[in-house]
Amino acid sequence: MPPHHLLLSSSPPSSPRRRLLQNVTADDNMTHLHFYMHDILGGSNPTAIEIVKGPVALPSVPGVNFGNLIAIDDALTEGPELSSKPVGRAQGFYMSTAFQEASLLMSVNFVLAADGPL
Repeated sequence: MPPHHLLLSSSPPSSPRRRLLQNVTADDNMTHLHFYMHDILGGSNPTAIEIVKGPVALPSVPGVNFGNLIAIDDALTEGPELSSKPVGRAQGFYMSTAFQEASLLMSVNFVLAADGPL
């Protein structure tokens, strides 16, 4: 069976898309997906690698700089433990996007497979 791709998006509460989603009911054949993403920054087998070190340290978050860019290929599992049954991968990047607090811009593809990761 080929992998399935999932696009997740969010919209401000007042947007037309948000109003459209509010009209969806459980009778509309919805599927609830619940999985855990394991982002490992370091150690002998990291799944997230810093590509760019930002120029300005965040005073509220030690070790994080404005502009940090991290590439990821994270495991997705059924449970919170990394040893839980694998269901796919989260592949993409995230970037620190605020000067004063922790704020991330994420672009991630969730690659789901019925019988575990690819």
